[in-house]
Amino acid sequence: MSDEHLDQVLADLEIAVESLRSDCAAVVSLADRLDDEVESLLERQAVEHPASTSATPRPRQTHLSLRLRLAEAAARQHREALCGLVAWWADAAVVTVMVTAQGRAKQRIQGVGLAVKPGPGGEPMLVEDVWPEPRRCRLWGAVWQEHRMPLLPSTAQLTEALTVRGVANETIDAIREASSAVETQLAAMQRFTELERQLNDGELSDDDEKAAEAEILATLDLTEKTGELLIAYARTLTQSLPTVRAAT
Repeated sequence: MSDEHLDQVLADLEIAVESLRSDCAAVVSLADRLDDEVESLLERQAVEHPASTSATPRPRQTHLSLRLRLAEAAARQHREALCGLVAWWADAAVVTVMVTAQGRAKQRIQGVGLAVKPGPGGEPMLVEDVWPEPRRCRLWGAVWQEHRMPLLPSTAQLTEALTVRGVANETIDAIREASSAVETQLAAMQRFTELERQLNDGELSDDDEKAAEAEILATLDLTEKTGELLIAYARTLTQSLPTVRAAT
């Protein structure tokens, strides 16, 4: 790919992410509003019709509940789609920066996924998979499967390549900050997963179990931060690319 083509891909990814993020926020907002409406309706019905039973027809409640389930399903699908798109942008941006800094030939940034399919004679053969999920699993392994994050170069690897390239310190510092934030997030999510595993497997003493439960409770909103951190990471790398190219 030429530099111009790579720039266009990254620009298109940013546009797509922002558009889908806006759509996702709207769908989540609708689901939250419908949830509030269902709760409010149930409270009013309990006051106005205290003697009603579960067999009493409630068309309005049924309608609202159906809308809520549909909105919640749409919100979940939007979150999953946004997660994959953001991960792609982050991965594409860092691959482009790294190969530019290291002076290597441009790599394919769509990734490689393989599937097993029968060949002409019925024998199994590996072919490129057109679906994104196998690509992500192959490229990013457990980091994607367990934490829905791409497997990225370490901050040390990234900053070393940029330093050798002679990139300005201001640019390196901005990239270091964005990369460190993502690394910290991944470490926290790995800690969260390990605590859950230890609790489920009964490996902790009573005191340690209480401490683990308290730590998990304090970090329940952890996954919500991942997308924003990866967007900041991808945007920082994308915006830094001209400076990386210009360095000698």
